[in-house]
Amino acid sequence: MSKENYTTLVSESFDQVDEKLTYEVPFRRWLVREIEEQRLTISEAIKRFNFNPVNGGSLIYAWRCKYAPEMVLDLPLMTEKEKQHLETLQKQLKTIEKQLEDARMKNLALNTLI
Repeated sequence: MSKENYTTLVSESFDQVDEKLTYEVPFRRWLVREIEEQRLTISEAIKRFNFNPVNGGSLIYAWRCKYAPEMVLDLPLMTEKEKQHLETLQKQLKTIEKQLEDARMKNLALNTLI
């Protein structure tokens, strides 16, 4: 098995810090965010940034354990149209639940008559 030279191919701002293949913290956080937000899979990251396929997954896993908890996932606010749609769906759900309860009561009454 040949020993290949694995490096990262990102940009100058994401260079490795030293010869020990230590990556800058901003790069680690960026990569974790890309994976957490499902814009990039671990396999894609290993290929794209030329990580060693043998231990690249465990390296990324360690970064995820370290940096993912401190990430704040900001969700966009609902638009007025989305709020209205949600209210409509909630009303429909209440109506259907009422119809289901009525059908159960009717079924119980019919079974009692039998």
